[in-house]
Amino acid sequence: MEQSKTDQLKRRIQDAIRNGEFPPGSTLPSVKQLCSRYGVSKHTVSQALSNLNEQRIIEVSHGRKTRVLMPEKRIRLVHCGHGGPDFSTFWQPFFNGILKELDRHPGFQLSVEPLRVRTETPEKLPPCQGVISMGTDSDILLRALPGGTPVIFVYDYPETTPCSCVSSDFIPAFRELAELLRGRRTIAVFNQFEKNATHGINLQKLRLCREIMRETGLRVRDVYRKTCEDPMTAGYRMLLSLRDTPPDAVLLGTDDMAVGVYRAAHELGLRIPDDLAVCGCNNLPVADFLLPSLTSIALDAEAQGETALRMLVEHPEAPAVRTLFPARLVRRESL
Repeated sequence: MEQSKTDQLKRRIQDAIRNGEFPPGSTLPSVKQLCSRYGVSKHTVSQALSNLNEQRIIEVSHGRKTRVLMPEKRIRLVHCGHGGPDFSTFWQPFFNGILKELDRHPGFQLSVEPLRVRTETPEKLPPCQGVISMGTDSDILLRALPGGTPVIFVYDYPETTPCSCVSSDFIPAFRELAELLRGRRTIAVFNQFEKNATHGINLQKLRLCREIMRETGLRVRDVYRKTCEDPMTAGYRMLLSLRDTPPDAVLLGTDDMAVGVYRAAHELGLRIPDDLAVCGCNNLPVADFLLPSLTSIALDAEAQGETALRMLVEHPEAPAVRTLFPARLVRRESL
């Protein structure tokens, strides 16, 4: 997407600041001088300076020269719920990777804060070097950011807005799973979200799963959970809802669902894996403790967290890019 003249000028001024032409603490040339230097209009210069002032890269004061500020080396981790030790077992490995990479960059600070507000006009977040998003509503987050703030989405990402993201490529794991399920007739896909969910990565997972499973002759049945249910209860009720025509295999949106699926399978007289093959997703600790142990798809979450922070620290102004880590199938006794 072509940048506006204002964005182009803003980037050129930022490059000049980073290159030492306008070091922190110095003053920028006048608006007239900037117009002459960069060959742009007074309006374009004013807009670019206003945006840089909003990002706290410079300080514009009426009647005084524009000053280049000392950069604040702060990354904001914005997430969909509680933070720190209360991160879910799914998000914790991503967070661990972010902390691991942070240790390699002395001087940078990490602020962890939730963005649970559901409003059309969210409160603006304070300026910072960049933002890492974990599970937040992308539309709300982007409206809450000061203009021009770099943002990287971890695992999930917006479908329509060009933003950088670090996520998973599920194709290798799905292809391996499909080969292992050859000879079975039907696979039920137990989804974590409602049928009208718009989460980018989950839509991609469902589409790829359907395509790859059908290539091997499997009939795919989609089953959706209610968002108010916890994963274990959802898995239990989902399998019971298929009691009249049970599938040969089940792919779960998350490993936690397997606790309920195993209970329902026992009540229905289905043996795992003989009558019902079960595969989870996210390779959570619970997978090793179930009997039989649960086959699952691992995401390399820690590496994704490391990469997200490194991108913001080392290349905050880089164009939007999608970095994918291959998901892998961890085969255990349930398959």
